[in-house]
Parts: sequence; C-alpha cells; structure tokens
Amino acid sequence: MEETFVVIAARSPSDVAMTAPPIGAEPAVQIGAKLSTGETLTWVNGATYSKWHSEWLRSLPLSHGDPMFEDVYYPDFKNSSKGYRYTSKGEEIGVVFHVDSQLRLIAAPAGAPIYILERPLNSKDAKDFEAVLKDMKFHPGPVDGVIDAKTRAAIGFYLEYRGHEYRPLHPAISTALFSELVGRLPE
Repeated sequence: MEETFVVIAARSPSDVAMTAPPIGAEPAVQIGAKLSTGETLTWVNGATYSKWHSEWLRSLPLSHGDPMFEDVYYPDFKNSSKGYRYTSKGEEIGVVFHVDSQLRLIAAPAGAPIYILERPLNSKDAKDFEAVLKDMKFHPGPVDGVIDAKTRAAIGFYLEYRGHEYRPLHPAISTALFSELVGRLPE
C-alpha cells in the first residue's frame, strides 16, 4: 500500500542547542518535500530507491513531553512511537517514527532538526476541518479544502486556546486533533 507524507515543519527539540545555518544556506530537507512508500521509496531529500526494506524498531516517542511538540502528541499521547529503519542495499536511508495515522517524524542525522510529516487531508476532510475552525471563530481563511498558512495559523490559535505552551508556526494535524474538531477520523 502506497503512503505519502509531506514535510510541514522542521523543529529543534527544547534541549538541543543549535547554531543558525549560514545565511543563504539551503536546509537539508525542504518544507513540502515528500516521503512516499510503495513499490519505490521516495525519501524526503528526493532520492528514490527501487529496492528497499523497512524493519520495526522498539522505540520511545521522539521528543515526547517536549512542549515544542505538543501539537504532534495531541492531546494526551499514550503509545510509544513505532520506529522503522529504512535501508537499501544494506545501507541505512533513515528512521521514520510513526506517531499516528496522520503523522510521521524524521530526525536529522545530528538529532535536530526533527522533521514533522503529515498525511495530506483529502479535500472533503480539509473543508470539514476548516469549517469547524471557522465556526469556532479561529479564522482559517476560506473554507476551500486547502490547508494553507491561514489554516495553520488558526490551528495554532486553537492549540493556544487549549492551553498549549507554544503556538507553532506550522502546527500539525494529528488524528486526535482532527477527530476532536470534526468528530470522526480522517478518511
């Protein structure tokens, strides 16, 4: 079964000190990059692998409990993440942590940043999600089925309203957040 996830944010955990990249330097992974698993694996850096393998890793949730990732583990994440190591021809490509059916995390080799990947909502789900935010007066912009910067800002304000310590610039839409607002699971 082919799955596609899109990089929506890159965040550093609270306990990781990082220097700013040089001015004009391109990030290792671009916002909007895709991870696709299917017959061919497409990694977030654009590399493709026709022969690939994944293996389950027993793992603790990546950055669980960090207020910088409250939206990822919303509202009370109870399970440990499922980590999967992806390899091709005996070489490691990377590790992906499955948070829920909507979200994945990938840590950069240095441990930071952590890339947040989201399964795109279909148009109907996105419209339903935006309509609820609009009804609650969080101003997601037009209810058009497009999760854009205005929609993300509205999600951030909703999370702040719910008591989150930080309002991320690019908040994630977890399965729990979607079902809390819309009243059902995303299709």
